[in-house]
Amino acid sequence: MVNSNGFRIGTMLAVLTLGFALGAAASAQDRVYAPDGVALDGYDPVAYFTHGVAREGSKDHALTWNGVDWHFSSAEHRRLFEQNPEKYMPRYGGFDAFMMAQDTLMRTDAEDFLVAGGQLYLFSNKALKRKFADDLRRKTAYADHYWKGQ
Repeated sequence: MVNSNGFRIGTMLAVLTLGFALGAAASAQDRVYAPDGVALDGYDPVAYFTHGVAREGSKDHALTWNGVDWHFSSAEHRRLFEQNPEKYMPRYGGFDAFMMAQDTLMRTDAEDFLVAGGQLYLFSNKALKRKFADDLRRKTAYADHYWKGQ
């Protein structure tokens, strides 16, 4: 009886521990920089890819995804995002990519961005964007490592 209960309690503790660990990892990966509940300060995430510019979105073309409001400059951009949100999600939840490589979460300016390798990176200023772009592969490896641990 003791062994059976001990096994059950041990099994339950292991499952709960794994569940908490997976939950913590998932919440870090799903976290989005969204002041006032709006991702990218209201900029259209699809426009970075389709037009290569930071374009303000509109509440008229908004949707809520992953617990955050996203604004789009057109119904077409909203549709594209709905079909494949991961494609348009900024790396590191939209936190500054250079600072993520330093293991630091920092706000960003939606107009300081880089699209490279099919990924959107955001920065708090142009100087950090340049530093990240100058050593993209290494900075991305560091940022990926730290983002997983957040």
